[in-house]
Amino acid sequence: MENVSEIIKNKRDLDEIEQYLLHKPFHYHILIRKSNTQLPKTKGYKRSLGEYNGEKLDWRKTLIDGSCIHIREYNDYYIIHRDRVNPDDNLLKHIALDSLKNLPLILPFVIPIILLRYNQKLIIKKKLRKSLKIA
Repeated sequence: MENVSEIIKNKRDLDEIEQYLLHKPFHYHILIRKSNTQLPKTKGYKRSLGEYNGEKLDWRKTLIDGSCIHIREYNDYYIIHRDRVNPDDNLLKHIALDSLKNLPLILPFVIPIILLRYNQKLIIKKKLRKSLKIA
């Protein structure tokens, strides 16, 4: 589990926490009990994968400025912080800006992921060209 910067003991809306974290440094970790806030799903958060720290689930939401709120869900509480980039939006940029300490562990997987995404885009373009020729 990561180091917690602050514990919030009273009820807070996730929108309030997002606004609060916009004024804090990236990776400023807040702990809040589940009973003191809403379920992330009800506030537009999507399930995500993250570096495992003993959590049950990871949730993410991209903010208007391009940064990302990352919620780690444990049995009774959430640990919430803000990343520079949502890995679902740009995995490489997220690794470079938010997960550099994990780069040696992740690097063997990055190149195959990039190649698979590039290949997928080529296949989509090829199918699109074929469908345009037929029509």
